[in-house]
Amino acid sequence: MKKLLASIVTGFLLFITFPADANVNYRLKIVYQDSPEAKAVTWQLTCNPAGGNHPHPNLACREIRRAVNPFKKPASDEICTKIYGGPQQAVVTGVWAGKKVNRKFTRTDGCEINRWQQLQVTLSGKSK
Repeated sequence: MKKLLASIVTGFLLFITFPADANVNYRLKIVYQDSPEAKAVTWQLTCNPAGGNHPHPNLACREIRRAVNPFKKPASDEICTKIYGGPQQAVVTGVWAGKKVNRKFTRTDGCEINRWQQLQVTLSGKSK
């Protein structure tokens, strides 16, 4: 009984010692730039639970979960329309679902615009 009680107390102490947003499996750094001349803005985003200094952490976490392969790099032979969507760009690094993330997002063609729109809140910090 003493061992069980000691285990419960130890577990409780660990629970209150580490903050809820310490989940290293869902921790991202997002560097957003509205244009090449604009100053870059950096946010931290944690999920499970949502937190960090991102302007909309709950929306961003939900948006990432809904996206299909949100951080997968495009295939080198991907065919995309030559539509320019704007100068915005974002770099996302960190860990998502236990996997390392290092991905640059732009709006330079139809494929990139589509990927950007899936993660618009996450990348730009602007709610829809």
